Amino acid sequence: MPFFFDLSSLIPIAERNPFEPVVVNDDEPVQHDIPETTEAAQPDFGLPIPTTYIVDLMRALVQDPFHLFVHWQLKDDPFTRLSKMFPPTAGGQEDFHTVLKLVDETNAIAVFFNAAYTSEYWFQVYPDRTYRVELGVKSSRHGFIKLLASQPVRMPRGAPSDQSADEAEYSIGADEYLKVLRESHLVPERAFTPQGLLPQHEADERAWQTLPASFQQLLTTMADIQGGRDYERWWEKLSSAELADWVREFLRTLQQMGGDEMGYLLLLSYLPELLRRAVLAELGEGAEAAQLEIDKPIALYMSEKLGLGSSEQRPTPPVSPVPGPALPNAPGSLTNVQWLPSMNR
Repeated sequence: MPFFFDLSSLIPIAERNPFEPVVVNDDEPVQHDIPETTEAAQPDFGLPIPTTYIVDLMRALVQDPFHLFVHWQLKDDPFTRLSKMFPPTAGGQEDFHTVLKLVDETNAIAVFFNAAYTSEYWFQVYPDRTYRVELGVKSSRHGFIKLLASQPVRMPRGAPSDQSADEAEYSIGADEYLKVLRESHLVPERAFTPQGLLPQHEADERAWQTLPASFQQLLTTMADIQGGRDYERWWEKLSSAELADWVREFLRTLQQMGGDEMGYLLLLSYLPELLRRAVLAELGEGAEAAQLEIDKPIALYMSEKLGLGSSEQRPTPPVSPVPGPALPNAPGSLTNVQWLPSMNR
């Protein structure tokens, strides 16, 4: 007879839903003592700036009323194109060299500067004028060939505006204005009275008589203006002959005064205008519309006159081009002999 044993009590009873998925717990992460390191924040410089752009570019930037900066670049070598356009002559390669042309559009005057081996230039200019800069090559045979030109830029004024406001809050009385000048020490104390400008004693009278007549007229006019007399651009009443005389007398007077501040102030204020008017007077009719092209050195060839000067620390080309035959002057241009012949006397 077989024996049957009930073993159901030995099988464990499942207490979960058999249809639920089995969840296996992950091992707890092991905590390691790692020192925290934080990197210092650094600026994002972005992509590197390219050294050159494949485009012809020339821009003029204003720094202040007296300084103009220009930079440029060419997408290819201009002398390669020039050699194809102007092949070497029997005497050798054409003597082209790179130049900058500073154009004063306000007074129709152009000044040339050497611009070899550079891509930027600083100009010292006059305020309240419009300038344009041209880059080109120049040859004694073919003249100036323009390659690039900047945009015209207007220089800011070098002094407060000459326009008066109608509003009462912007007006100031004459006494208050003189008080500001006196307390700020912008002008010497003796300049506030006509007696301070004009001689009163015998020693001063002798020194006064040694000054040129035009200089005496200038000081007298200043005293008249302070006394209330109205002058409107009084130097325009002078003839061209008087203007030429004034240029010479200004230079002589400045040398005689030995660097007095009044002489320097007068020279800086009026000499540029007198020079310009004297040049235009000597050119004759049509001078206002003509453009003075200056490229010969005369005291740095008056780059200091109307363009003042600039970047003269730039090195000159190691090899000077052989000068070719002289070209006739362009209409309105000047030569060394024609430049203010009255000053050569």
